[in-house]
Amino acid sequence: MSLNNALTALGIDPKWEEPLQATFDKYDISTPQRQAHFIGQCGHESGNFKTLQENLNYSAEGLMKTWPSRFSTKEIADQYARQPAKIAGKVYNGRLGNTSEEEASKYLGRGLIQLTGKENY
Repeated sequence: MSLNNALTALGIDPKWEEPLQATFDKYDISTPQRQAHFIGQCGHESGNFKTLQENLNYSAEGLMKTWPSRFSTKEIADQYARQPAKIAGKVYNGRLGNTSEEEASKYLGRGLIQLTGKENY
């Protein structure tokens, strides 16, 4: 099966065929199994190749469910709800190479793999 046909069967926009093929060639993702794993991981991280930047616009309930150790009570979560930059500061500052709340909100998950943090950028 061609890459274009595989992408179509998976509901992935054909515009990704050329960038994926270039990535496969550059990094020796040369077997169908490796390609399937790579596409599967990218699809999982990016909402089937549709989301290229992390969205931290969480409700208080979403914060508590996603990061229960950081938002252990509704009162704490309410202080951050629907404030993406503030949420980034709380969950990513002091991690992944981020040394300030500003860096934490700058280095959000991006790209098909959703790399997060200054170290990974």
